[in-house]
Amino acid sequence: MDVIEEEKRRLAEQHRPRLFFDKKEPFSVDAVGYTVFAREERSRSFPARTVRPPEGGRAVEYAFWYDYDIQHLYELEHIWVYLDAAGKVTDAEGSFHGKFLRLVEPYSGRVPLDEAGRVLAYAQPGKHALMAAPELFRLFSGAGRCCMEGAGADGIAPGRMVQEYFTDIPAALQEKTKAYIRAKYAFVPSFVFEEREWDEGLLMPWEALLTTIPERMKRQIRRIEEWEGEDR
Repeated sequence: MDVIEEEKRRLAEQHRPRLFFDKKEPFSVDAVGYTVFAREERSRSFPARTVRPPEGGRAVEYAFWYDYDIQHLYELEHIWVYLDAAGKVTDAEGSFHGKFLRLVEPYSGRVPLDEAGRVLAYAQPGKHALMAAPELFRLFSGAGRCCMEGAGADGIAPGRMVQEYFTDIPAALQEKTKAYIRAKYAFVPSFVFEEREWDEGLLMPWEALLTTIPERMKRQIRRIEEWEGEDR
């Protein structure tokens, strides 16, 4: 690893966000890809947006990979941490159902940080969209329903990142995937949140994570194909 890559890794480790999940959340982060931006540039893991770091500063993008969303196979959510020239956090954003919102407390407008300057973020039960305050998820229509009767509703729904690998999904496999997610993972959210520390070993450059995605999905599909039903 060269000096530049070592510095990027150091920044990504130092500023990795702390994540809080519903106490009944069945899923945890499976891998995290990072990208460090020193200039305005389009995101490679979230192509719908351009990342603009502060003047003289950096932006660190974290792409959180989950093998499952409560409604479908595979999930990719993001946090962007913005640093000034001195390395201090000036702002943060989180992805939210294909969009992105500022990660700031509703009334103060401040980014929630711990004493070490790490961003605090809350994951929507089952869906993993990110907010700065957990009570905000109650504003989202169907926040509980999607984890219960809506569990597994979308089956295998490969997005832009992986669609070239999954172009012809048999209808029977789709239906089995829906049943598998519903049977194994459906839950009633508590809306009580607790931290789940994710290990630095999950952290890797985005390009490295991207190469693992097809096999990660295929591994889960094999498990679904071997499943004999009736977990609940």
